[in-house]
Amino acid sequence: MAVSFFMSLENNAIKHIISEQEQYFKSFDINISHDERSDIILKETEKGLILCHSGKIVQSFNKPIKIGEIIDGFLRLKKTLLNEAAKSKALYIQNIVFSPFDMTLGMPSDMQIRLTEKERDFLLALYEAEGKTLSRSQLLQKVWEYADTVETHTLETHVYRLRQKLENIGFGKEPLVTTENGYKLVTKI
Repeated sequence: MAVSFFMSLENNAIKHIISEQEQYFKSFDINISHDERSDIILKETEKGLILCHSGKIVQSFNKPIKIGEIIDGFLRLKKTLLNEAAKSKALYIQNIVFSPFDMTLGMPSDMQIRLTEKERDFLLALYEAEGKTLSRSQLLQKVWEYADTVETHTLETHVYRLRQKLENIGFGKEPLVTTENGYKLVTKI
């Protein structure tokens, strides 16, 4: 789920600093918008900045402003929006019902397997890629917020556990495919 925001800022220095981080924001599917009707707006106040969503203040940043705090604020807001969007939505991975909000996976009329938050986020990232392969570094960044330079077996461990869970509900490993460049999810039979 991509999120975009509009900067309602008078201070060109702050605007410039945030704009310089555009590629970093994009790596988390957060895009700078030029439409002031965006759902998310970053506004300037006397004390610093405020992050607003649907007209409500979500977070404030006091001066001196740190770009890392702003990025963290956007990531928290994106996670909240993702959870809200997933509340009423059941997704289908072949014949498997995937409920991101309930963090469950299972056959429609059978038992449901509980997922951890990271397993849910991993599956959701692959689902949103719509059958395209996501590289190891893309997944580490999107799901775990790791830099691609970090040495870790986290991703492989989660793939192994998810495949075990798929087998436990009577499904093979087929939906979760390892490719030459990363991983993809086959959502249709």
